[in-house]
Amino acid sequence: MTHVAYSDTLKRKVPANKASLVGAQSVTNYDCSAGQVPQLQLRVKPKHGKVTFKKHRYTLGENAGRCAGSSVVGMLVFYTPEKGFRGEDRFKVGFTMYRYHEGGERNYLADKYIISVE
Repeated sequence: MTHVAYSDTLKRKVPANKASLVGAQSVTNYDCSAGQVPQLQLRVKPKHGKVTFKKHRYTLGENAGRCAGSSVVGMLVFYTPEKGFRGEDRFKVGFTMYRYHEGGERNYLADKYIISVE
């Protein structure tokens, strides 16, 4: 089993005083069928809000390459700023998943979110 680490920085603009969808994670198998649902963990908490996760079925968009249009079950990432807060907040979400099948290549991922609350 190979261990691979990935990290992305995601910048999002969200409105003040309401929860906003800021990210999603899912796994597809080699044949584009839905893979194992990733288990997300908040690695670094935001200073001015809260982060929640929700399991959800959705269709992959065009940035999913050859798997675009496939239906998957994944995890959505929501950010809710503190009431009245405006400005920048940051947090980090980490997760581990197997690529293609259980026992296959294991990936360790961490996405850093930079949120601009307007």
